[in-house]
Amino acid sequence: MNSIPKSLRVHFWKLSGEDFTIIKNCGAKIQFYFSTIGAFVLTILICCFLSAVYFTEHLFHNKFLDIGVGLVWGYIVTNMYVLLLYTITPSLLPVKNKKKKNVDNSDQMVPVISVG
Repeated sequence: MNSIPKSLRVHFWKLSGEDFTIIKNCGAKIQFYFSTIGAFVLTILICCFLSAVYFTEHLFHNKFLDIGVGLVWGYIVTNMYVLLLYTITPSLLPVKNKKKKNVDNSDQMVPVISVG
C-alpha cells in the first residue's frame, strides 16, 4: 500500500520540473513541497486540456481535432508553467554553504581608456 503513494509522489516530482535525483536526496518536507507542485502542474494540464477541448468542440465540431488541439494547448501552457517554476524552486532547494574568501583587490591595476 505504501508503494502506490510513493510512486505517485515520484511522478509528481518529475512533473515539478526539477531534477529528480536532487529531490530524492532531500528531506521529507522538501519532497512534500515538490509533490504538491507536481500535483498542481498536473491539475493545470488537465484544466488546460479540458478548456481547449471545450472551446474547439464549439468551434470545429470535430472530436479528433478537439483532442489534438487540447493536447497541444495543455502541453504549451504546462511547459510555460514548469519553466516559470525554475525561477521559484531554487529558493526551496538546499544549498551548501561555501566560505567566501576575502580577496583584496586594492593592489590590482585597473585599465583606463581615454577618449580623445
